Amino acid sequence: MCSRNASVGKGDYDRAIADFNEAIRLNPTDDNQFSSGMRETTFHKCLLENVFRVHAALAYSGRANVYRKKGEQDRAIADYRKVLVLKPVESTRQQAETALRELGVSR
Repeated sequence: MCSRNASVGKGDYDRAIADFNEAIRLNPTDDNQFSSGMRETTFHKCLLENVFRVHAALAYSGRANVYRKKGEQDRAIADYRKVLVLKPVESTRQQAETALRELGVSR
């Protein structure tokens, strides 16, 4: 997430959004992104799904923040709502709920 944060800090919102889009696209539960030698187990799949959920929630939240800074409120709202669907860690959930309230919308 460092390069995305640097892009936002420089005001390069379009670059930050492109970076967040790529982070969302990279689904760590996709078997093709892992070595074929990795043992497939139920625990392994569950772990990867949880990693993806947390990763995706952070990426959607970051992209929502950038959309909000650009004044693209509808896109920001959609991404904040997606964060909540992903059931992220508490701090990410609270940030998304606060942002939605500040934007005057419900979950």
